[in-house]
Amino acid sequence: MEARDYDVGAVIPNGYRLRRKRTERVPFGWNAFEMGERMNRLYLLRHGIAVPHGTPGVAEADRPLTPKGRRRSREVARGLAALDVEVERIVFSPLARARETAEIAARELGMEDRLELAEALGAERSAESIAEWLESRGEESL
Repeated sequence: MEARDYDVGAVIPNGYRLRRKRTERVPFGWNAFEMGERMNRLYLLRHGIAVPHGTPGVAEADRPLTPKGRRRSREVARGLAALDVEVERIVFSPLARARETAEIAARELGMEDRLELAEALGAERSAESIAEWLESRGEESL
């Protein structure tokens, strides 16, 4: 398996601290894919803590963030702002909790006008179809 250097902009919540990775060696193969030449950075932010699976009256796709999930999402977004993370768009999946997390991040980063729902990120999508969708994007960073 070939390894390649790339610039990482991942911000990883670690309790209340944030740390930023600068570079890593990443093997490209079955578990990872090489992104197209146009996109230089991809920041991934997992949705905040949501109400539990099986909550009566709440469909899986409609599970909202808990108060703690909203608070932690704000903390992570403020950390991204403190690191001067710059992205062209904030793209989120059709899940309610992903939308809510993206909206919180957009507010903290002053990017409310650059939110985008992407059906391509739906839970039923394969890694290959998501990779193709990413390769079709024209942004420098998402």
